Amino acid sequence: MKQSECENLIVIPTYWAPSSPAGIKPDYGENEEVIYDHPTNLNSEGTLTRCLASLERIKGYCFDVLIVGSASTPEIQKEMAHCVRKLVCGMRDRLPGKVYLFTDDRIELCRDILRKLPAQATQFMEVKGYSNVRNTMVILGSLLDAERIIMIDDDEYITDPDYLGKIVRTLGTRVNGNVVDGLAGYYMNLDFTWQVPESGKLWSAFWPKSTTINATYQKLLEQEIAGDLIETPMVFGGCMAITKNLYRTIPFDRRVPRGEDIDYLINARMFGYNFYMHQKLSIVHDPPPKTNSDWLRLRQDIVRFIYEKRKLVEQEPRPNMVRVNIDQLGPYPAAFLGDDLMDRFVRTTTFLAIDYLADGAHEDAKECLKNVSLAMETEKSPRNGFQDLLHLQKLWGEIHKAIADSENRQIQELMLE
Repeated sequence: MKQSECENLIVIPTYWAPSSPAGIKPDYGENEEVIYDHPTNLNSEGTLTRCLASLERIKGYCFDVLIVGSASTPEIQKEMAHCVRKLVCGMRDRLPGKVYLFTDDRIELCRDILRKLPAQATQFMEVKGYSNVRNTMVILGSLLDAERIIMIDDDEYITDPDYLGKIVRTLGTRVNGNVVDGLAGYYMNLDFTWQVPESGKLWSAFWPKSTTINATYQKLLEQEIAGDLIETPMVFGGCMAITKNLYRTIPFDRRVPRGEDIDYLINARMFGYNFYMHQKLSIVHDPPPKTNSDWLRLRQDIVRFIYEKRKLVEQEPRPNMVRVNIDQLGPYPAAFLGDDLMDRFVRTTTFLAIDYLADGAHEDAKECLKNVSLAMETEKSPRNGFQDLLHLQKLWGEIHKAIADSENRQIQELMLE
């Protein structure tokens, strides 16, 4: 039974941190701080209102909005929910469609609904960590029976009145016989350029993420093609749209601490789904300053890339699945999925540690050494990344089959408050 009158659901995650952060905790535990790149501090106005206000520029198509709030520490969950609820209430009357809000306190209210789903649904429905938040957004979108889920982030804003129109007219169509299951756009800076700032530090020469992202953007955006769509090896969750057929089949991998969007693209390709970059689909990205140390972002990166590399290497022939090769994912993320990954990471971490020591940051230098140890431990893990993905995807499919077969009208009332 269709829950939402509108087929287009714009989903926006919003991440919040304490006003006076207690500091970064290097070892992850069940109750540890969740690390986000650009969280909003509770004592600031944040960027969510600006993001929501930009949706007023959209013309020609109806849409509903779902906001999912996440706090970096459990202690601020209630205060964060109050802040977000206040912001959303102030914007609700300005937007043409329905506006849904979901925070951690909503999960308990939804227990009756979740109990109708397979038991594994609860492990996917969390508001803690990038992949978990994305999966929660998708499950809620599925309960609302959205035909299309359009993802943007709260530190972005739309300037193009035809932003949604480009997605609606493109998503689900065919390019050379292939269905456009997923659509990627690109981030613009405040001056409307797309180049990602590159670091001039020595250690970044061995870990050239920004350089390879720019090379990939250049390949995708400056190549002359017959239409506006070109197959893409990368996608960013703040400018991304997916069909119901895709989002009800493929989950975000909960084992990936960051880069869950590109990992999603890789997993989707393995199951025969196609992602394309739209050369004229863009959104302005204007985030707060990053508050995390370089060593911490590297720590999350190495776990992510080792896991993705193993999934690719450990692929097995399966019916209705496609083998994805690393060279199909270049320049980015392929540059970080090759046989030189560990060597590249050790060199990077070593030079970063030297920089920290030169600045007198001895504790940060120690964390760099822990990064090397963690990377080696992760690489030696006996777990099979491909088999893990198959198990995850099977559970996900069961959850969404149960959603499709049920009538969950209560969810609207619970989210609409």
